[in-house]
Amino acid sequence: MSALVIEEISRGDRQAAQNRLTIAQGLRQVEQTPEAASLALRMIEAGLVPRTEPEGALHIALATVHHWRFLVSWNFAHFVGFEPRYRVASQLKAWGFAPAFLVTPEEIQFGEPL
Repeated sequence: MSALVIEEISRGDRQAAQNRLTIAQGLRQVEQTPEAASLALRMIEAGLVPRTEPEGALHIALATVHHWRFLVSWNFAHFVGFEPRYRVASQLKAWGFAPAFLVTPEEIQFGEPL
């Protein structure tokens, strides 16, 4: 988890945000790095991630540079649909990275990795 995730789950309905923050308390937080910021920009410039989704690009970049196995998202249009998943993973591999597998919450059970 990153500071970006904390910022995102803090938004919206106050009670729902508090519930999300309580759940997130037990998760390890990683730092944003210059390498992640650079990779996020590279993905946007290459058209892997729309310019309208810089936070999504940063999520993927953080997962990639920190060697996460999975990145959970509900963003089907840009990240977890079959075609975007394939396009992002293929290009990251071509650039020499081992990308996280992009999944929906329904595809993964926390505590029991696939």
